Amino acid sequence: MSSVCSIMPFLQKGYTIPDLVQNFAQELRKEGSLQSILHANKLMEYHKMITTSDFLENLQNNFKYIQRICNELDFLYSIDGRRKALQSFEDKIAHLLNSSSSLDLLRDIYAFRLIIHDAPQNPMDAIANCYVAMEKIILYLSSQGFIPCESKISSQKEKFNPTKHPEIYVPTKPCLNPKFKDYVKNYIYRPKSNGYQSLHASFRDSRTGRFFEVQIRTATMHIHAEYFGAKHLDYKKKKYSATTQTWDWSKINVSGFYYIPPHDEEK
Repeated sequence: MSSVCSIMPFLQKGYTIPDLVQNFAQELRKEGSLQSILHANKLMEYHKMITTSDFLENLQNNFKYIQRICNELDFLYSIDGRRKALQSFEDKIAHLLNSSSSLDLLRDIYAFRLIIHDAPQNPMDAIANCYVAMEKIILYLSSQGFIPCESKISSQKEKFNPTKHPEIYVPTKPCLNPKFKDYVKNYIYRPKSNGYQSLHASFRDSRTGRFFEVQIRTATMHIHAEYFGAKHLDYKKKKYSATTQTWDWSKINVSGFYYIPPHDEEK
């Protein structure tokens, strides 16, 4: 993380998220180091993406495109979108800076998640649908002016051990058409060490230069990711433990944040 002061004081002053991001970026620029300036630049990219109405309108259209593709395919699904939370965004910046990685790798400020309903007794049918959906989405978005980004799975210190996760079904072959493999992080075929499975693909808008991500997984994979061994919050705590800031939720006074005190079992 940059040597400049923490973002916490800005979170405590009651700013809106766009205002605190802008003020924190200004403070980072005053520090003057390369890391601080890069950090500030990325924050202002975040600021512009969450405040520019034409980009948000374009994202809504993207959402409609993806829904249209899914409606043409013969499976049950749910789809939603999310904006990357500010604390998650800051943790990722810190991780990338401390590993001397490019901040251009942070491409999921906005993401769409497609969850395909499945039958656990026959997982391969839904997995095949995940690959078909991803290939069709890449083709369609490419035809609409979006550029799929190269997406290589980063090396993991700890490899996936199937004996630790006997409940995880892993296909015996990648299943993805080879012409798409450079654009998709295939965590279904190569799960993370905690058992997380999904397909991820990032896209750049050729008109604005901005990125968003598409994630596709089965309902069984989603339940495992959100509630069991691959629970996202636990994974992030482990991954970013060396660089993340401590977020004192009780002192945050920003619209869009909320704090739930620890449960008192004696009440």
